[in-house]
Amino acid sequence: MQSNTRKTIAHIFIGIVNRLYAPIDRFSTTLRDPAHRTAYIAIIADDMYHEHSAWNYTLALNFSNRISIVATDRLLPNGIFNKEVASKIYGERQYKLLKRMIGLQFYGYERSSDPTSLLFSPLMGIDDLDRMSTDNGTRIQELVTSVTSS
Repeated sequence: MQSNTRKTIAHIFIGIVNRLYAPIDRFSTTLRDPAHRTAYIAIIADDMYHEHSAWNYTLALNFSNRISIVATDRLLPNGIFNKEVASKIYGERQYKLLKRMIGLQFYGYERSSDPTSLLFSPLMGIDDLDRMSTDNGTRIQELVTSVTSS
């Protein structure tokens, strides 16, 4: 699919989300027990583009009322031909992005200026995501370096 077509489809999707957001926002308040916090994270297996931004793509969008959308297409590793390593990288990227959304939307954590933090902001792309550490200190850059140097 051509890039312009993909962008158009993504813009249509974002337009639908924006039009439907008010009802989703109202509906989400009926799902939630006011005594407990709930976060809603939609995961799409495609690129996502924000129509009010000059960015080429966005990895995630956060809305009020603890609603997020995560796009996974850019999380696929390029140039890694070892399926086991590629799968591990893809899984680590998903884990980081979802954990980030939970931290921001559910726990209300503040964004960070530390580039190794999962809450680093602004998250401008995959390189930023790969630089972030998980709880166990694993960085995707280390995985990629070990595969490409062997």
